[in-house]
Amino acid sequence: MKEDKVVNVKPYPREVTCEHCGSILEYDKSDVIIGELGIAYILCPLCNKDTCTYQEDEDVTLTIDNIEFPVHFHHVSEATGAVDCCNNEKVREYIRKAIEYFRENKEEFDYGGHISGNFYIQVHRYSGDETYEVTVSNDFYSTDIPFESEDY
Repeated sequence: MKEDKVVNVKPYPREVTCEHCGSILEYDKSDVIIGELGIAYILCPLCNKDTCTYQEDEDVTLTIDNIEFPVHFHHVSEATGAVDCCNNEKVREYIRKAIEYFRENKEEFDYGGHISGNFYIQVHRYSGDETYEVTVSNDFYSTDIPFESEDY
């Protein structure tokens, strides 16, 4: 089970250095936005890019009750800076490896997901089916939700 951490709480206004332009920014609680993975950030008024506040008391621990799509998800796409890796040969290579794995491991149902740049692929074989389910995306969202006490 995860141990509780002691969090050092600083009063507002707070300061942070913009990760993109290096500007020192002063912000209040009302400037904080919760984004992907529940991480707190502010919008730099000088370069117009998001920068993390690095204050644990501002972050949100995601749960099944507070998760929001697409707010708490990381969007992987060319538009967000991911390299375009989704092509026919890569897809066929991964499918080939997955099916070979299933042929050698008859009881397995999931070959797992593969991510490279903006490319995501997953292959499943469900009990009783006579097909492989292949999911391919070149623009996807992902996040993490930490275990709660019921998960241990």
